[in-house]
Amino acid sequence: FLFGFCFWLLVVVCFSLVIEFWGCPFRWCGFRFFIFVFVFEIVMIGFVNVAFGVGRVVGVCGSQCGRFAGRIRMGMSTAPSPARAEFPMVAEDVDREGARRELRGRFPEVGEGGMEVGGTVLTVEDLEWFLRDRRYNVADAEKKLRKWLDWRRTLGPLRLEDVEDEIRSGKSEVHEKLDRHRRPVLVVTVRKHKIGEFPVESSHKLVAYQLDECLRRLPSETETVLALIDLRGFSLSNADLTFAKYLVDVFFVYYPRRLSELLLVDAPPLFRPTWLVIKPLLGKYAKLVRFSSSTEVPEYFDPVSDTPKQFL
Repeated sequence: FLFGFCFWLLVVVCFSLVIEFWGCPFRWCGFRFFIFVFVFEIVMIGFVNVAFGVGRVVGVCGSQCGRFAGRIRMGMSTAPSPARAEFPMVAEDVDREGARRELRGRFPEVGEGGMEVGGTVLTVEDLEWFLRDRRYNVADAEKKLRKWLDWRRTLGPLRLEDVEDEIRSGKSEVHEKLDRHRRPVLVVTVRKHKIGEFPVESSHKLVAYQLDECLRRLPSETETVLALIDLRGFSLSNADLTFAKYLVDVFFVYYPRRLSELLLVDAPPLFRPTWLVIKPLLGKYAKLVRFSSSTEVPEYFDPVSDTPKQFL
């Protein structure tokens, strides 16, 4: 605006001087014309600035109201609880009971007591979960379940002694307390994850071991997990993109709909290139990710003393 104003002011001054000294048949030429245009430009630019000022005020107020409303929603919202999984809508004409019977027929070994696979048990409830995830499409649910079975068989039994060293590193833990929505909480401290420090197989087992632990801690009314990713002290030695891709597969292929929210806490500018690589891998699930500060984490716990100590 300042550049445009100065440019046109210079044009008007030069034009007015030419008219003043060379003459003009019109009575309103010369410096009177300059004064008229100058005042008109001042008034118009004033209106434009006022309009933009009002727009900025409205924008800031809207942003602050949005934040305030967001905090209110955490405790007072009538929306579905984040503790409940969000499944896609299913058409009313879908035969859900028929789909259940068909899928159970394709996994006859899964009886009332379930089927043991790689140190865990595949149950009838798990079959139902994968059906809901795939809109009761039996073929799609079976395909995803077969992938899960192959993955668990590849991992083998999950014993504490197999992951004990990595647990002691402090890179990740299942928090002893639930959050305010009664969700189990997985806390990951990224600066303690060093590329190549542990065998890949060990890290893969640790992920499955701790996610199984989260599911065992689910209260009866809860279906999902909260993940807190502490990015303080992040460096390039922690930017393990291969492992990050593996985690995306784990959450969205092997544990579908179990992650309801993922907080990236105190992400430094150095993390931005890594995020630009990871975000496309998430697809529509990127909506579950929220950048947060460590001062906001206690808002997710009630009482606040239940917050992981590193965020207090």
